[in-house]
Amino acid sequence: MGPIASAHAAATLLAEYRPRLLVMTGICGGFSKEVSIGDLVIADKSWDWQAGKWTEDGELAPSADPRDGAAELVAYAQTIGDAVNHAHERFTGQGKPVNAPKLVKGPMVTGSAVVASQNIQEVFKGQHRKMAGIDMECYGMYYAVSNHAGASVRTLCIKAVSDLADRAKADDHQQYCSYISAAAMLEVVSLYFRNLRA
Repeated sequence: MGPIASAHAAATLLAEYRPRLLVMTGICGGFSKEVSIGDLVIADKSWDWQAGKWTEDGELAPSADPRDGAAELVAYAQTIGDAVNHAHERFTGQGKPVNAPKLVKGPMVTGSAVVASQNIQEVFKGQHRKMAGIDMECYGMYYAVSNHAGASVRTLCIKAVSDLADRAKADDHQQYCSYISAAAMLEVVSLYFRNLRA
């Protein structure tokens, strides 16, 4: 958990297995104006929202260093609506939302702390007007891939919104969100390899 741990894990995987793809699924926080519980955030880019300088008046002057998900995988992810709907219908566990998830492409900011405060949200909302999600690992993986010295590796993070990064955080939807993000990514990976063979 956390961007340092995820960067280290990603670098280790890259060195040991030399994959063509390195992907991440799981849960994230979302912003209520952009997403609802269960929606899937396709992270087209990520950065450490905590990076920068805290000024004397308590404001963060950000120093963002965004890293991108693979454009090819982002494009595939935007086409998997039918597969996601079918996965939603098949789910029989706990925390299933009434409606099938939307696919939301946008930045997923990463930080080393859990955010459960509307006040802190304002800090990173000001860094990009289309902020979609916040997690603790995406940027670490994107950073490791972007600095990898070996053969080209495509990377993508898709996570499902399990809370709205506020005081109402709960674990009710984590099982569903873990399932639906994995199902979505499996479809993206399948599309990628099917098109390689075509």
